[in-house]
Amino acid sequence: MSRPKLASISHKRTLAVTQGLESLRDRKWGAAFSHLSAADKAASLTGDELEALAIAAHLSGNEAHALELLARIHQAHLDAGNIRRAARFAFWLGFIALNEGQQAQSHGWLARADRLLDGQGTCPDRKCFTVLRPWFASNPRT
Repeated sequence: MSRPKLASISHKRTLAVTQGLESLRDRKWGAAFSHLSAADKAASLTGDELEALAIAAHLSGNEAHALELLARIHQAHLDAGNIRRAARFAFWLGFIALNEGQQAQSHGWLARADRLLDGQGTCPDRKCFTVLRPWFASNPRT
């Protein structure tokens, strides 16, 4: 008996994701946010789907939800072993916190991103930190 219910949830989720991604392409940010949020409630979205939801949240003015989603995306990439992408989202969380004047939180996220990239060799993600190195040097206690 539980199979039809699972199939119904799966179908609703798939439909909501499809509608959400179409709305995102059509620049209907509020609709994209609503559809993708519904899909996420039906069954957790994947990393790429979460990225689409975070974009829709940001562009529809749901900043607090967008930041929460960035943290979920970071964790999803960590769980999947995608260290560079996890580091990239830690960087963006740190950069946003820095722009909002939350220096301690910013430093924590940026330091985490930097640590994640240790041992990853030369990669484009490492270049993000060249912009913020002077800030780290001038704010050692944050």
